[in-house]
Amino acid sequence: MKSASLLLFFLLFIASMLLLKSSAYAQSAADSLQIKVHFLYGSKPAKGADNSERKQFGGLHGGHVTIEVETTNFGFGPSNGFHVIGRKNNRHSKWYAFPLEYWAADTADAGEKYTTFTFPVSKDQYDSLKKKMHEYALATPYDYAFIGMRCASATWDILAQAGILQTHSKSWMILRCFYPKLFRNKLFKQQKEMRADIHRQPGRASRKWEMDKRKFK
Repeated sequence: MKSASLLLFFLLFIASMLLLKSSAYAQSAADSLQIKVHFLYGSKPAKGADNSERKQFGGLHGGHVTIEVETTNFGFGPSNGFHVIGRKNNRHSKWYAFPLEYWAADTADAGEKYTTFTFPVSKDQYDSLKKKMHEYALATPYDYAFIGMRCASATWDILAQAGILQTHSKSWMILRCFYPKLFRNKLFKQQKEMRADIHRQPGRASRKWEMDKRKFK
């Protein structure tokens, strides 16, 4: 009888250890979830490089913002042209999802200048972001316009919808994230709060690249 009790105690102890290990593993996996926000910098051909380099939309105040989740790079852009002022109907906009290797070939491997913020997110935030990405890819919720939603403001919007960034009005996002640098500066200021790691990729010398504020270097 005593040996049976000891055996039962031993089996219950092993079961409890396995449950604790499984719970710890699940918590560790959830804690390891992360996303990346990539900022390509605005630029123009360097002096003497006009024949080898082309002009880009926006020049030094251009650039682009995308979100990396798993093996996909997700970004907002125009489709079949764009409007000067955003419209509710006849939208010229699309959320684009590209395999990560396509993005790498067009940016890092091509000598583009960019800064990447990598920060942890909760499972709820992660799942919410993936759900929003799927919804936005199927039906873009707004037009792409010069005075309206563009890549920076749209990226802020989807991250806010997922509970990762603070929610603001549409007019706030349009004005305060009018182009990528304004958004990027906000993430620099929130780096410690968001526990973000920052990676910088210098651009090729044949282009003059947009600069960040000195205090963020």
